[in-house]
Amino acid sequence: QGAIERSIDVNQSRTAGGVTVTVKRAELSSAGAKVYAFTTPPNYTPGLSSVVNARARYRTDLHPLKLADSPGMRFLEDGVELVWDKLDPLASDARSLTFTKTSLAGGRGPWEFEIQLR
Repeated sequence: QGAIERSIDVNQSRTAGGVTVTVKRAELSSAGAKVYAFTTPPNYTPGLSSVVNARARYRTDLHPLKLADSPGMRFLEDGVELVWDKLDPLASDARSLTFTKTSLAGGRGPWEFEIQLR
């Protein structure tokens, strides 16, 4: 069956609890999937903020819900880039990926993103 091998520009934003999260892109390969997101937490100050409880889960139309490991974080001038880089490879016959942020920086979601894979 194999895994999907491609990069998808997602550029979807969702707001919950006054916090906006944008999923920028998804990189899919046989080595695993990566999801890149961006947010500006409330009262964000570059170099002084930390994002805690950046929880997420994901599923495809073919497979059950899985938890995503904690993301890597890069603190930028205008917010935080989050990278979930340890997701399982996605089956080549999957049509959609649902990626859901459940909490972030003390805020409650969900921030749900439906990513078309074809």
